[in-house]
Amino acid sequence: MKTTLFLTAAIGLLAAGPSLAQVAVAGPISVSGNVPALCAFGQTDTLIGSFEMGVLIDTTTGLLRGDLAAADKVITGSFCNSSSSLNVTASRMAAQNFTGVVPANFSSAIDFTATATGWTPTAAAYQTGFVGTQAAASQNQPQPTAGVITLKVGTFATQGGASLRPVADESYRGTVTLTLTPTS
Repeated sequence: MKTTLFLTAAIGLLAAGPSLAQVAVAGPISVSGNVPALCAFGQTDTLIGSFEMGVLIDTTTGLLRGDLAAADKVITGSFCNSSSSLNVTASRMAAQNFTGVVPANFSSAIDFTATATGWTPTAAAYQTGFVGTQAAASQNQPQPTAGVITLKVGTFATQGGASLRPVADESYRGTVTLTLTPTS
């Protein structure tokens, strides 16, 4: 009999259980995080290390060659996940080993223009021989962007004027620096 009563009591509790149950709700519980503004350069299709210019002068006149050109540096896979600013700066090519005073009719430096295109509607450009503020050197991209940046060098000129001849030196070196910065 005890067993029968126990089973009957258990069946009664099971039948009454759902009607007596209380539902507990926790929440809403938020899920949050953040995404910091980030820019990164991708990969280049050519060696990013240098623009190899070769012989800089016309060996018959000693004057700077008018046809100086170097292959563009194409940087693919760059991105900024916010608005951004692309800035280009450069330093003129200077004779690295020449010592002493540069004689009249000669120069120990070569100016050029560095230009970065593809990232912003207007190219970012920097002229090494220009004195003063170069507003064109920094350009803004108002949207998050992923894409290609092409870096070029050109418009070479002997510092001091086209009639000056560069002094002999095994190494003329300058630099180009690109900076990609989030602006938001």
